[in-house]
Amino acid sequence: VVISGSSDTVSQYASSVWGYSSQGKTNDPDSDTAQRWHAVQALGAPDSDFGDFDTAWSPQVINSDSPFTGSLSTDPSAAEEYIEVGFSRAVLAQGARIYETSGLGFVREIWGVYRDSSGQKTYTQQALWSGVDDSASNANEVGVLEVQFQNQGSELINGLLVLVDTNQSTYWEQIDAIELLGTATTETFKPSPPAIDTIADDDTINLDEKEAGVFISGTYDKS
Repeated sequence: VVISGSSDTVSQYASSVWGYSSQGKTNDPDSDTAQRWHAVQALGAPDSDFGDFDTAWSPQVINSDSPFTGSLSTDPSAAEEYIEVGFSRAVLAQGARIYETSGLGFVREIWGVYRDSSGQKTYTQQALWSGVDDSASNANEVGVLEVQFQNQGSELINGLLVLVDTNQSTYWEQIDAIELLGTATTETFKPSPPAIDTIADDDTINLDEKEAGVFISGTYDKS
């Protein structure tokens, strides 16, 4: 988690898996045992090269039998292939970065999710982003889909649901990491379990956390 600048902009990678349509590969009997290509591979910072690497999440089937169905406003998690991840801190959503390693250009929609302390999930009323995935032509960083959400700063979320189209290419469509960008609120400093970091009772970051790199910048307690 990184908090920087006077605007309290928050950047964080996914810290937990909330759901997925499928994972691993049907043609690899060991994928389940070793968690190869499993949804947990999309947690944390990017750690994969380009290509078919088992350190990224992959749907089980390389290509779908049916086309991508488009917006799923009534039940976004009913998509044919998707991954849903949680973040340790709730923020007012600004944008996201999806780090793709194979079959670039397959993300079709990104929905926001808020999960409360009881585990109840609420989806945003519409997709925060939908459109053309230009990760293959990103001049700043090839393979990264960088998007700005609709109605920036109006949705408090601590999760993202990413809908993918497995017919995008003849290759496996794979995601290495998912990064959420947002603005801090009072709730941001109350991490959702399981959290990558911990917070003292006074809701300030302690020196051990600072030195461990939990917060690269921002206010912290020196005691």
